[in-house]
Amino acid sequence: KCDHIEENVFANAEVQKALEPFATIQVNLSDREENAEILALQREHEVLAVPVIVFYDSEGNLLREKTVADDISAEEFLALIRDIG
Repeated sequence: KCDHIEENVFANAEVQKALEPFATIQVNLSDREENAEILALQREHEVLAVPVIVFYDSEGNLLREKTVADDISAEEFLALIRDIG
């Protein structure tokens, strides 16, 4: 599922354009056992499985209602981020 999102959502030109005003960070959770910082992020965001996409507003508040914990299409992703500021 992570590869699908990478190839079909984040590689989508319309998604890339829509994400320009955002600061984006990608964390590979496969190394969590060797990395305490990654493990802490996983716990903080209550990540039980991947892929997970989380959002913060411009003031640094976690937008839990926007969390994606499954596969998503480019169109669904664009609709999801339209009102984040």
